[in-house]
Amino acid sequence: MRMTESDNQSFLGKVDSIYGNSFPFETFSLGPSLCERKEDIVKKQEDAEMQRSFGTARQRRLAWCLWAIFTTGLLVEMAAPRLKIEDNAFVMPPISDAQGAILRPDVLVRRERWMRGISGILTLGGALALGVYYRRNLVVALKG
Repeated sequence: MRMTESDNQSFLGKVDSIYGNSFPFETFSLGPSLCERKEDIVKKQEDAEMQRSFGTARQRRLAWCLWAIFTTGLLVEMAAPRLKIEDNAFVMPPISDAQGAILRPDVLVRRERWMRGISGILTLGGALALGVYYRRNLVVALKG
């Protein structure tokens, strides 16, 4: 229990009424009592546990995000159009409907390259980030 200023004043008033102005000891304020110190220690331990739980939640969220980036890269790779390459040239798919949209090879090639580039960046970046994230586990697995 922490003494407030009013408790301290009432205590000093009682001492003055008993001893008058000739109190044999000097009055001074002591630091926190032993019980208060224990309460502070317990509170600090609870705060440390809460911060640890927030830290593990943050680490789990980071791992999920890294796996999502890697998976997105693989999904973009699966969704990318498949243009065949023969003799260093793209082979365009046959036109199935003459009344459909006009087939523009430059747009198809640009889209293919863009999707492959995005897929490569996401997959490679996600794999490298996961490697850094799980580096301790990887080192232990490779050593032993």
